[in-house]
Amino acid sequence: MSIKRLFIALALFVAAVGAALYLTAPAKQDGGAARDGYAVYENETYGLKAEYPAAWRTLEDVPGVAVVFHSPPESAEDKYNDNVNIIVEDVSGKPGTTAEAYVERGVAGLRASLDDFRLLGNKPGAVSGRPARLLEYTGRRGEFRLHFLQAVTVVGGNAYLVTYVAEEDKYAQFLPLAKRIFASVAIK
Repeated sequence: MSIKRLFIALALFVAAVGAALYLTAPAKQDGGAARDGYAVYENETYGLKAEYPAAWRTLEDVPGVAVVFHSPPESAEDKYNDNVNIIVEDVSGKPGTTAEAYVERGVAGLRASLDDFRLLGNKPGAVSGRPARLLEYTGRRGEFRLHFLQAVTVVGGNAYLVTYVAEEDKYAQFLPLAKRIFASVAIK
């Protein structure tokens, strides 16, 4: 899958995840020990480990996505589940791919796939102690005005995208939880 298509798919995916489609998904515990209200998620296939709020649900059966951690609905009127998702893309066929190059190509796809796209920031960061690009952007998908925080790193021939997505007016509310998930991500 090309980087542009991946970013477009990601933008479409995050809107769908937050919709009512997954409101009825059963909660899944991954067997990791809870600590301070957090559970541990591990995925050997992708070499991932992360902590997430124990009250949040995990989804792993979403094509192209390693895992989605999503918040429970706040009320019956809550139509969007704020979430953190992790995508892993094989870029081994593109030698020399860096997080910077990946992001540069991907931003064009985001501009095309999100209405009212606005890039708020693109700065150096880290994922699992490795250099990354940290993007912040907003956009509209259908009825939802969304705010994104995304970390992108390339490790061992794979691009890892860790993305927090929330309705714009709830972004600050869940940001501390999202940052804790980001900080806990470990890539083997």
